[in-house]
Amino acid sequence: MTPEQTAELNHLQSRLVHEMETYMEEVGEECGYTTEDIDASTAVLAAYVATLSGPANPESIIAEVQKTVMKLNAISEKCHAGLIETDQREMICEIINQAAEYAGLPVGSDDLTEEWREW
Repeated sequence: MTPEQTAELNHLQSRLVHEMETYMEEVGEECGYTTEDIDASTAVLAAYVATLSGPANPESIIAEVQKTVMKLNAISEKCHAGLIETDQREMICEIINQAAEYAGLPVGSDDLTEEWREW
């Protein structure tokens, strides 16, 4: 992954955090998640991107996608109203798919998360 690609993914993650924090501020406690939940989610995504920044083969990339989605499922499941709204889901899928493509997996218009995603 090039520094430019990493920067692009970091920018997407920053936008995601901003949107989640904005939603939490607008809705209040009824949003169902906390700052800690946001931090846990972004840590999962950051670890995923970091893992794919090194050499990877298609099988290992898919395994990382599955592991990442399962971790996000667990975080979202413990939140009262769910952690991930529609807009955030789209951004998370974009981060996951784009990182996989940068790592060498031809993604095209496929959603790599769909098979395991519960959010």
